[in-house]
Amino acid sequence: MSERIELAKSWFQVANEDILTADQLMRYEDPVLRSICFHCQQAVEKYIKGLIIYLDGDFSYTHDISRLLYELKNYEKELSLEDLEPDQLTSYAVEARYPDPENNLSIERAREAISIAHQVRNRILEKLNI
Repeated sequence: MSERIELAKSWFQVANEDILTADQLMRYEDPVLRSICFHCQQAVEKYIKGLIIYLDGDFSYTHDISRLLYELKNYEKELSLEDLEPDQLTSYAVEARYPDPENNLSIERAREAISIAHQVRNRILEKLNI
């Protein structure tokens, strides 16, 4: 197996750990929404970057999911993730790690973030048949 495919699989493994962390945090009576949303964003970012690596491509060092999806189109034209709206998770990469005076996080938004992360993972792994 090529070195790039092995590297991509390691990105998928770490992304899966982020999803697992978000899932586990959600089980608490009073879940830490900031951490859940952060890990979901990280998972989606790593799955997209892992896919680009798998396809022998290069990506920008960014947390911007919209930009990564744009770059992905250079290597994969058939797989579409935009309908899942994963770009709405981008703000959780940085903003969720700091105080939010507007308190925009909610249990519903955390559940949606988890759902998006799971769906992105499933589509990418299904596409690669791994």
